Amino acid sequence: FAGIYCDWDLGNAVDNKAEYDATRKMGYVYSTGSSSIYVGVKQLTPGANNYYAIENDGSAGSVGIYNGFTEEEKYRTLSTARPAAGQSGTGGDVSFTISAGPYTVNSLDSIKVAFALLAGDDLNDLNAVADAAETKYNSISSVSEVSSTFTLLENVYPNPAIDELTVNYVLSSRSDVLLSIYDLSGKRIVERKISDQIPGRHQFAFDISKLSKGAYILQMESGSYTGTSRFTVAK
Repeated sequence: FAGIYCDWDLGNAVDNKAEYDATRKMGYVYSTGSSSIYVGVKQLTPGANNYYAIENDGSAGSVGIYNGFTEEEKYRTLSTARPAAGQSGTGGDVSFTISAGPYTVNSLDSIKVAFALLAGDDLNDLNAVADAAETKYNSISSVSEVSSTFTLLENVYPNPAIDELTVNYVLSSRSDVLLSIYDLSGKRIVERKISDQIPGRHQFAFDISKLSKGAYILQMESGSYTGTSRFTVAK
């Protein structure tokens, strides 16, 4: 199985409900309180889909995450169905796992699984966004086509890092790029500006040998695009 675990806290976390749209292969969460947005994840690739809605406190027969998330519990949420959580009263503290599979992957073989992370103003809006994501995905022939269409912070590695952090990103048009590292208090520790960079895939290496052990945020800014990724320095 291949899947995604999500724990959104919309407004007051104890007022959340998690539900499932089997037709769209989409799991989603909404709040019964002040927050009106809906958020969810939709499977884009064909094949079987599974959704496990989690009561985070482990009530009503659900796995719980307050005391950790074991390998057995992770596999259970990937492979067994639980279509709703937080359904009592005004809701609860919920999360979910949505997955594709099961697959049989032979040695040296591979599979492709794709999901869309979604948000909408209400359920109708979320459904429309989900349908648009599927239409867009079906029109794309390869990952390289996605990369050439959008400015994107792809990844940072290694994570944890020790002396050097490599940043991979894609530019859809010629622009300046600002790469910054922040500590968790929001203080900018390091920044590098790259002027007038051409479209395409790029790589930049930060010297982080002087950073203390701990967690940091890497931020990329290019035009109207801002992307972030969290990483850890291990000494």
